[in-house]
Amino acid sequence: MLVLTRKVGQGINVGSGIAFKLLGSRNGQARIGVTAPEGVKILRDELQDRRERTLGERRRNGVTKPQEA
Repeated sequence: MLVLTRKVGQGINVGSGIAFKLLGSRNGQARIGVTAPEGVKILRDELQDRRERTLGERRRNGVTKPQEA
């Protein structure tokens, strides 16, 4: 894992057209802005984890067509 330190207003570019910017921080929480091409899904960790659990449960129950989150 690459760990970077950023000040408010500074950003990070990842690949082609994906950028993160630190918008602010307060009380141990960071506000991060994300710019990405249309069609790139962006999910917080806990939502991705929930989605993966739901898809796994659906597969175990014999449902093969995934529903959009």
